[in-house]
Amino acid sequence: MMGNQRGAVEAELRREPLRNHVHPYLAGGERARPLPDRRNDWIAAIDKIAAVNPCAVVAGHKNPKNDDDPRHVDETRQYLRDTEEVAAVARHANEFADLTLLRHLDRINPTILSLTAEHLFPGTTVNDRAVEW
Repeated sequence: MMGNQRGAVEAELRREPLRNHVHPYLAGGERARPLPDRRNDWIAAIDKIAAVNPCAVVAGHKNPKNDDDPRHVDETRQYLRDTEEVAAVARHANEFADLTLLRHLDRINPTILSLTAEHLFPGTTVNDRAVEW
């Protein structure tokens, strides 16, 4: 890996863009910028990491039972794309959470998904769920 490329990847990794079967918190960050723009920035950071074809990735947040296979790069990117699609059709927080869960049943930390849903759909809530870790 060349120096400039390595520096760019290291910068993205410090932002912890990868998740390993954990629902990412999509409600934080710069409130002045629209969520789709922030999500696109997140995907761009993931694309930089994918461009170097890593042999392993250690996600900033992960299910400790899982490996560090590079497939988590693509899975994180797909999760972000899926939430964009779901947000476009969901009418309230509970529907967003349910539809996202249907696509990503194996992810842990559903409380974070609920917080994201309630941020995206202010004034609506997610029904109580059992929190499984």
